[in-house]
Amino acid sequence: MRFAVYCRFVPPSVTPRRKRDTPRDQNAASAVRRPSRRWLLVAALFLFSVVLVRTAWVTDDTYITYRVVDNCLHGYGLTWNTDERVQAYTHPLWLFLNLVFQSVTREAYLTGIVLSIAVSLSALVLLAFRVARTTNAALLGLLILLLSRAFVDYATSGLENPLTHLLLALFILTWFRTPRDVRRFFHLCAVAGLGILTRADFALLVGPALVVAAKGLPKRAALKTAVVAFLPVIAWETFSLVYYGSLVPNTAYAKLNTGIQRSELVTQGVHYLIESLRRDPLTLVVIAFGIAVPFLVRRERLVPLVFGIAAYLAYTVWIGGDFMSGRFLTPPLFAAVAVLSQFRFQSRRVLWPAAAAAVLTGLAPGRPTVTSGRSHGLEKRAMVRGIADEREFYFQHTGLFRADGKRGVDHPKATEGRGARGVGRSVQLGGMVGFLGYYSGPDAHILDGYALADPLLARLPERGIKWMIGHFAREIPAGYMLTLVRGENLIEDERIAEFYDAVRVVTRGPIFDGRRARVVWKMNTGGYDHLLQPFFQARRLQEDAVRELAAGRTDACIAAAERAVALDPRRAAAWSLISRASLQAGDLARASDCALKAAAIIPTIHATDALAVGDACEQQGDVAAAIAVYERLLEIDPKQAVAAERVSRLRGSPADR
Repeated sequence: MRFAVYCRFVPPSVTPRRKRDTPRDQNAASAVRRPSRRWLLVAALFLFSVVLVRTAWVTDDTYITYRVVDNCLHGYGLTWNTDERVQAYTHPLWLFLNLVFQSVTREAYLTGIVLSIAVSLSALVLLAFRVARTTNAALLGLLILLLSRAFVDYATSGLENPLTHLLLALFILTWFRTPRDVRRFFHLCAVAGLGILTRADFALLVGPALVVAAKGLPKRAALKTAVVAFLPVIAWETFSLVYYGSLVPNTAYAKLNTGIQRSELVTQGVHYLIESLRRDPLTLVVIAFGIAVPFLVRRERLVPLVFGIAAYLAYTVWIGGDFMSGRFLTPPLFAAVAVLSQFRFQSRRVLWPAAAAAVLTGLAPGRPTVTSGRSHGLEKRAMVRGIADEREFYFQHTGLFRADGKRGVDHPKATEGRGARGVGRSVQLGGMVGFLGYYSGPDAHILDGYALADPLLARLPERGIKWMIGHFAREIPAGYMLTLVRGENLIEDERIAEFYDAVRVVTRGPIFDGRRARVVWKMNTGGYDHLLQPFFQARRLQEDAVRELAAGRTDACIAAAERAVALDPRRAAAWSLISRASLQAGDLARASDCALKAAAIIPTIHATDALAVGDACEQQGDVAAAIAVYERLLEIDPKQAVAAERVSRLRGSPADR
C-alpha cells in the first residue's frame, strides 16, 4: 500500500479530482514538471544522442531496402531485381522516407544513419516531454532505454524500428492526451495506419486500444471514421495488388510459408525470449513490469495498451522470433516504458531503487552497448540457436566509429558486389544479399537463396533437416538458374515450371494486361496451390523421418523419407535421411546411393553424408567401395579436397589414382 501511495498508483476513482485533473488537462498539466528541471531531460537526451552517434551502424538487411530505393531513383520502379516486380521489403513507409532523403543526398550510408538517429531522438523527445507524466518518470524511462541493448542497437541499424517507436509515441500520446470522441478515434486510426505501413504487426500493438476507443461511438460513425483514417493503408494495398500482384510482401511468404511445423517455431520463439533474457535482461524485465503493473494497481486506461504488448509478444513467439537478437522486442519495450511513465515516481524511496535496479540489470550481462567503443565486435560471441548479436557481427564492417577508422560499408559481400558491377546482365546466387545486391548495381539479377526477394522460391518450403530462424533456405529447382539467364522457362519439374509461368506473368507481364489480372486473382485465391502442395507434403514427411531417426526407428525413417522423395525427387535432405538410416541399419549400398544423390543436389551441405559412408566402408575393410564413393563425390564436386586426399591415401600415391 505504501508503494502505491509513493508512486501515485491509486486509481482515479479513489483519489479526489483536483481542478488541474480535468479531462482535457489531467495528463498534460498534471505532469508537475518544474521548468527549472527540464534541463535534466535536455541533458539526458543529449547524452542519448552521443551514444547513438558512437554506436551507429547498419545491417545487411537494410541494404535490401536501399537497393529498392536506388533502383527507384534510377527509374526502375520499386523493384529489387529490375526485370521483375517483387516487394522485397516489409516497411513501405520507412522505404518512402528513405527515398525522399536519398533523392536529395544521392547517398545511402550516412543518410540512413542520420535519418535513423533523427527519428529515434524524435521518439525519445515525445516520450520525455509529452508522454511521461513527470520529469522523474521521463528520466527513468530514458535511463531504461539507454541501458537496453536491443533499443540502442536498433535505433541506428537502418531498419524500421525508429519509425515504429515514433509512431508508438504518437499513438500513446493521442491515447492519453485527447478527449474520448470521434476525432480522437480518427487520430488513433490514422497513426495506427501509418504504423501498419511501417510494419504490419504494428496492428497487434494498437489493436486492443482501437477496439476500446471505438466502444461507445455510433457504429456507423466509427466505421466511416476508420475507413477514412485508413485510406493510406487501403491505397497502399491497392497499389501493391496492382503493381506487385500481392497484398502482402514477398518476405511474408519467405518467412511464414516455410512448411515448418508450428510447434517447432513456437519452441524457437521461446528460445528467442530466453536468449534475449541472457544477453539483455533489462528489456524483457521492463516489458514484464509494463504488462503486470497496470493490472496490479488497476489502471484500466492502461490495460488496452498492455494487451497490445502481450499480443505482440505472443505473435513473436508464434512465428519463431528472429535471428537478430532483440530486434522484435524494441516496440513492446518502448510501449512498456510509455505505460510505466504514466506513474509519477515522486518519492525517492521508489525512484532511486527503480533506477538502481535498471542500472544493475542493464549492466549485468557485461559488454553493454551504451559503453561499447571502436573495438566492439572484434571478438564475436557464438550464435545461440541461430540468434545473433547483429550489431556485434557487423559493427567492424559498417560502424560509423569503428576500429579501422573507415566510413561506409567495408564487407566482403560489398566488395564482391563492387567487383561484379558494370559487367553487364548477370545472375548471381547469394545468401546475404543486401550488400551484394546494392553494390552489384541494377544490371545484376540477384537470386536470393533465402527467398526474401525471389517470388518463386518464397512459395516453396524450407529445404533442410536443420533450419535457422529468419534464414529459411530453399532448394534451387533444377533449371531455374538457366531460366533466369536465358529468359525462357527451362525448369525441369513440370509442376514448378507451370507455377513459374504464372509467377512470370504477375511479376514481369504488363501491369494492366487482362490476362495478368486473371492470373493475379487466381494466384491470390489459391488457384495454383495444388501445384506446390506435394512439396509441402514432402517437407512434413521429412520432419516425420527426422523424428523416427532420432527415436532409433530406422525402418520408419526410411519409409517416411522415401515417400518424401517420391513427391519431391530433389529434396536433398530426405535423401540424406535415407542414407543416414541405412548406414545405421548396415545397408551400405543404399546408404552410398542416397548419400551421393543428396550430394548431387547440394554438394556443399551433403558431401559429408558421402564421406561418412566412405568412412564406414573403410572401417569394414571394403577399400574398393570406399574409393568408389570418394571418386563419385569428386565427379559431383571436384573441389572436395577431403575426398581427394582419401582417394590418394587409399590408392597409395597420387600417381596411382
